[in-house]
Amino acid sequence: MRASVRWNIPETDWEAFLSACPRATFYHTPAWYRANAETYGLELASAVIQLSNGEEALLPMAIRGKYRGLIREAVAGVGGGYGGLVTPKPWPMDWVQLAFREVATRYSELFVYSNPFEHYFNAPLPGFGFRMTETSTQALALADLDLLRERYSRSRRKQCRKAMAEGYQIQVLPARDELDRFYQVYEEAVVGWVSQRWVRPRLFFERLLAYGGDHLKICFVLHEGQPIGARLIASYGTVGIGVIYALKRGHDQGSASSALTESALAHCYKEGLRFYDFGASGSLAGIRYFKESFGAVPLPGVLAQRQGIAGRVLGHARSAALWGARLIHHADGTG
Repeated sequence: MRASVRWNIPETDWEAFLSACPRATFYHTPAWYRANAETYGLELASAVIQLSNGEEALLPMAIRGKYRGLIREAVAGVGGGYGGLVTPKPWPMDWVQLAFREVATRYSELFVYSNPFEHYFNAPLPGFGFRMTETSTQALALADLDLLRERYSRSRRKQCRKAMAEGYQIQVLPARDELDRFYQVYEEAVVGWVSQRWVRPRLFFERLLAYGGDHLKICFVLHEGQPIGARLIASYGTVGIGVIYALKRGHDQGSASSALTESALAHCYKEGLRFYDFGASGSLAGIRYFKESFGAVPLPGVLAQRQGIAGRVLGHARSAALWGARLIHHADGTG
């Protein structure tokens, strides 16, 4: 079997292909890629892979510079979102491997984040120079809130009852008209984040809310009529994604966050979605427990990274330089 690639497909073709793929998420859309590209200086490079048996797959991608722009890396999965091949029906692994072999002939530096909502790994397996890292997100199957609450932990049910007693108000609104209110909450909330790695500039939200259209909603939790927390939800296909969560400091993290999360779950179920994706928690045990307390479970995925010759040479050179700097610093410190 052979594979060929149509590079840099128009966004209209990209959108049309996604609409036929039941496991596609908002993270695969042109809106998500374009917002990230225009904020962080990426170049869109999505492609359709065509097999000689007539089957086709979409690979949303962007190009970024590495090692101060000396090489270019193709990324399938930007801004912490999912990538991998998007297909109308699952592909066998030999088709997946064939597709990525063909892509690698153009982009020897390739980074792929698989889609955990696929029924198979839609990223390349080890081999052909790919290095694999296991990863996961946390998600739950949606249902009526009364049924969902049966899966909550005891402490989470208590916090939800407390939230109702304290009288928090909830608003669920189209995101495109709520940039200023949302960003005011977000800007105050991120000051207290343990890690600043994923703090986004206002420009990112301007682009995302402009391009995301009806796929984006914002849930606000209000106290005495003022927004104290917000959750940006992206809906596409069967999956609702909690893209951003922000709660102002100084408010009850347990009850306010419970009210905000329940509003997101209720909205997604009402919209006919099947799953809610809380997102990955990394090494933050407290965040992971918060999601588990609502009944979220891990969905496995993989990060696959391939380095070409230039990437390997520069990578080794960078590692050697870092080790040299540490040795010099150690020698200076003990001299």
